[in-house]
Amino acid sequence: ILSMANKADSGWRDFIDAFLHLGALKRAFWIVLIAYVIESMAYFGILILMTTYLTADLKIPDAYAGMFVSLFTMGVTLFTIGLGSYLERLGVRRAMLIGFLLCVIGRALWSAAPLFSGHFVIVVIVIALIINASGRAITTPMSYSGAKQYTDERTNSMAYGLNYAMMNLGIVGI
Repeated sequence: ILSMANKADSGWRDFIDAFLHLGALKRAFWIVLIAYVIESMAYFGILILMTTYLTADLKIPDAYAGMFVSLFTMGVTLFTIGLGSYLERLGVRRAMLIGFLLCVIGRALWSAAPLFSGHFVIVVIVIALIINASGRAITTPMSYSGAKQYTDERTNSMAYGLNYAMMNLGIVGI
């Protein structure tokens, strides 16, 4: 019975220590984490409103709007495979900056789409979505790469968990 009590005490101690060790995380980790939360809010905010924007504001038929959303999310997934691992060579900071720059350019172009007319609107949307998907495809793996680089044995599990939880908070925060 005493052995079970010691195991329980040890489990609670390990649990509390995991949170206390978060204070030892490098500032770079927190910067990457906050940037990733902001990017997640923007990404999921656009994703939620994408169909409405395409149909109501740009007068694109529902079937095509759904296709754009599907192709965009597929693009993020496919681009992540190539761009994330390739740009990791530049380092987390540079790759995150490139990813954010691409996201800003893509979202600015996306927002400017109503200024265009005719078939050119479709071209602008496709270009904006490709640029934005590329940016997102860089920021996501870089946030996890940052969690790997800026942690140690004591903090890596909590850092990965925190990274994932904060991304979900970014979804809820929109």
